[in-house]
Amino acid sequence: MAHIFISHASDDKRNLMPFLDSLLKLDATIWIDSEVAVDPKYLGKPNIISLHNRSMWSTEIDRAVLNADAVFIFWSIVASKRPSTSIFWREIEAARELNKDFHFLIEKDVKLPPLIATRQLTHLYPGPGIDRNRFFEEKNIDKIFDNIFSNNPHFISLLTTRRSANSTHLSLVSQQPSYIETQNTLLNKIYEEQYASLPAAFPKPISKDCLVLNFPAERSFDQEFRQDLFFPNASLRERLPPRFPKIEEMPVPLIEQASIFPVLSTLSPQQKDYFEQLTYSRRVRRPNMLGFSMGSLTLNRDFRIRSFDANLCNYMENALSNHILQHSLIEKFVGDPVGLQRDSSKTALTWPALQLESKSDGCYQLELRSRSATELYPLISVQAIVVFKRERHWHFISAARTQNAAVAQGRLQLQPAGGFEIYGRETDDWDKLVGQFRLEDALIREFLEECAGDADLTAANEDVSKGQMTESEGYHRVRRMMEQENRFHIHFLGVVLDLVLLRPEFSFVIVIEGDDRIDLTYELRSASSSVKSTQWLTHDNNEALKLTPIPLKDLSEWMNNPKAHSSSIGLAKLFIEAISTPGNFFSRRYMM
Repeated sequence: MAHIFISHASDDKRNLMPFLDSLLKLDATIWIDSEVAVDPKYLGKPNIISLHNRSMWSTEIDRAVLNADAVFIFWSIVASKRPSTSIFWREIEAARELNKDFHFLIEKDVKLPPLIATRQLTHLYPGPGIDRNRFFEEKNIDKIFDNIFSNNPHFISLLTTRRSANSTHLSLVSQQPSYIETQNTLLNKIYEEQYASLPAAFPKPISKDCLVLNFPAERSFDQEFRQDLFFPNASLRERLPPRFPKIEEMPVPLIEQASIFPVLSTLSPQQKDYFEQLTYSRRVRRPNMLGFSMGSLTLNRDFRIRSFDANLCNYMENALSNHILQHSLIEKFVGDPVGLQRDSSKTALTWPALQLESKSDGCYQLELRSRSATELYPLISVQAIVVFKRERHWHFISAARTQNAAVAQGRLQLQPAGGFEIYGRETDDWDKLVGQFRLEDALIREFLEECAGDADLTAANEDVSKGQMTESEGYHRVRRMMEQENRFHIHFLGVVLDLVLLRPEFSFVIVIEGDDRIDLTYELRSASSSVKSTQWLTHDNNEALKLTPIPLKDLSEWMNNPKAHSSSIGLAKLFIEAISTPGNFFSRRYMM
C-alpha cells in the first residue's frame, strides 16, 4: 500500500476531491492537513491521516514527508502564486531535503512550476518510454496514475521528478564506456581538424583516450615556486561578474527573476535549462563564488608556459560556458547516440577552438576561442602530486571523486585538485580580490581541505576566516614547514589543458620531507561542519573519497588505470618527465 503526502494551496482543498477519490479506490494511505476542510465525508476514513497538532506544524510535516512513499503536489493557478515562504513551499522543500520522489499534478492553463523546467523528469504520464521500476510496481503507483487520468480529465499531465534525478543520471552516463568512447571519437575528430592550422610542433593530446595537452614550465624545476618569480607579468583583467540567484531564491519563475537578476535575460534556452538543473539539483550551491578564468596562456617557442592572464568570473559563468558543452554531449548521447556521431560537424560548430597567435618576440598566445557569441570562462584550477615518505618509502596520494563532484564523477584523481577560487566574500572590493590572485595560496588551501579535511577553508565558511587565509591554523602550519622547518616544498611542473572540460590545470609537485612526521591535526572552528578536527589522510570530503597513499614506484601503473582522471594523468606525465633525466634535481635533492 502506497503512503501519499498531498501538498496543495489551502484555497484548492475543494478541488482535491476527485484526486482523493482516485487514491482511496486503490487503498492508498493519504496524509493531508485537514480532511474535513476538503469535505466532511472524508472524516473518519481510516486511510486518511491529518494534522494532529497545529502548534507543531513544521515537525509534523517533516515526519509525514519522511514516512511517505511519494509526495503529490497539486499545481494550480492559486498554488503558482504562493510566496516562497508559504507552508506550501515548505512542504516541497521538505520533500527535496528528504530525497523523496515528488510528483506534480498540473491543472490546465497553468504555467509549469520552476522545478519542472529543470528537466529532472523520470516519468511522464501519459507518454512513451515509461520506466516502470520496482518501487512503482511495489507501491502500486502506476495504477494510481492511470486511475487519475482516466477519471480526472482536467489534469493535463503528471510529471514525476526526483531530487537530482536527471543530473545524477547524466553523471552516471558520463562514466559509461560507450559514452566515453563516443565522446572521445567525436572530440578527436574535432581537434584533428583544428590541428591543421597549428604548428607541427604544437603539443598533441596524450592519447586518443586522454584528451589533455601538456605545456611544461619554462623556468627550471630546481627552483621552488613563487608566483612573482615564475609569472611576473601575469595579469588580471578587472570586471564585475553578474549575479545569479541561489537555490533559496528560485521558487520565483525565471521570467520574474530577470528583473532582479538581469543576467538571466541574456541566457540562451539551453543555458537557462542547464542553470535551473544545476541549481535545483544543488550541484552548484554558490553560483556567485568568485574565481579566476583563463584569458590566455603565453608560450615560448618550445611551447613551454611562460606567463598567463586571467579574468575574474563566478562559478555559474564557468558552468554555463564550459561545463555545459560536455553536458550537451551527454544529453545528445542519451537522446540519440547515432545522431550524435552522424552530426559531428554540428558539434564542431559549438566546440571552442584552440586559437594560437604568434607574437613579435617569438612567443605564442594561446586562447580558447568560442565559435558563438558566448564568452568562455575556463576556470583556472590547481593540482598537485603530493610526494611524502611513509615507512621510509616515497608515496603519493590518490582519491576517488564522488558523485557529488561537479565534473569527472567516479574518476581516480591525484590530490589535491580544485578551482582557483578566492578565499573571501563575493562582495569584496577589487583590491582584496587582486590580493587573492596567488596560485601558491590556492594550492595550500586545496591541500589542507582535501588532504587534511580542513573544513574551515571551504568557501562556505566565511564566519571562521573573515575572508583571510592568515586566520587559518592549517595555513600557518604549512607556512612554518615551508619557511622555518624547510621541509614543505612546492615546485611548478607546467599547465595541463583538459580538452574535454576545457579547464587549464596549473600543475605542481608538493614534496614533504621527514619520515612520518606530518602533523596536521588541529581543532576546527566552523559551526557548519560536523567534523571538529583535522587529520592527515583519514577523512572523506564532499568531492573525494578514500584518500590512498600509493608507493611512488607504482605511479606509471596508476596512470594506466582506466578510471584515472585525464588531468591527473597529464600531471603524472609532467612529473615523470621532470624526474626522468639523469642527475635531475628531484633525485639529487630528495632521493639521496
